Amino acid sequence: MFIRHRKVRRRETGMSMIELIMAMALLAVGMAGAMILISSAISSNNRNKLDTTATVLSQMMMERLVAAGAKASTSFTVTDCQSNSLTVDPSGSAAGKGAALSGNSIDFSTAPNPTIGYSVNYQSCGAGANAATYNIRWHVKVLQGTDTDPYTKEIIVATRQVGAGGTGSNQLKFFAPPVTLRTVIGR
Repeated sequence: MFIRHRKVRRRETGMSMIELIMAMALLAVGMAGAMILISSAISSNNRNKLDTTATVLSQMMMERLVAAGAKASTSFTVTDCQSNSLTVDPSGSAAGKGAALSGNSIDFSTAPNPTIGYSVNYQSCGAGANAATYNIRWHVKVLQGTDTDPYTKEIIVATRQVGAGGTGSNQLKFFAPPVTLRTVIGR
């Protein structure tokens, strides 16, 4: 006896139109998510760069004030990246001299340049839209000694970015608290 096996033939056709539309929709959603992720990463990277610059500027000003010494009373200048000469006053008083304080931090809610010699607008390095402006403020308080012959001083320095006027990449888009450093120097 002969047994005949029937061959089962399957239809070998391509994807249906519905399957193709579903695949394209999934691909579009995935690519949109990836673009949002990349855009968010670029924005976060720029914000971190600006915060790091503010920290470096606070540290630079703190080091200049510390290098002037506890007994310093004569103003000196600092030059920013745009060759602007900025006047720095290192003198202090027992009541505290310089930028206004709110608790133990510099108060940025006052006018842009609250006290001449204790606040500067520093232009960072960069060309065109890459340059940013930072407001640096400091407060000097004599802890020991007299106003004319200080022995120790407390120095508080804070820096925050000032918003750019145009549509450049350095326009403030997020709230960034000021970077604040504090130290005590003596002679």
